[in-house]
Amino acid sequence: MPPNLTNWKNTLEKVLSGEADHNLNFDDYCLMLLRCGYTKRHGKGSHIIFSKPGFPNLVVQDRNGKVKGYQVSQGREQLKQQNLK
Repeated sequence: MPPNLTNWKNTLEKVLSGEADHNLNFDDYCLMLLRCGYTKRHGKGSHIIFSKPGFPNLVVQDRNGKVKGYQVSQGREQLKQQNLK
């Protein structure tokens, strides 16, 4: 099993703590959202849209293998509302 498949909870902890907003791996972040119940679809260009009933869509972009900090922050707000641990 690839390492990132076992580390999604570590990514969740980083997101919830706010310790890595500007240094978070794009693939790890996307996997974490999927494991937290979001569905994925492709938007325009490099945009990927994650959806979950009852929450606004999260739009994520790959920027040199990282997620933009404000996008991580938006995701954190939703994840906190869901009381995920």
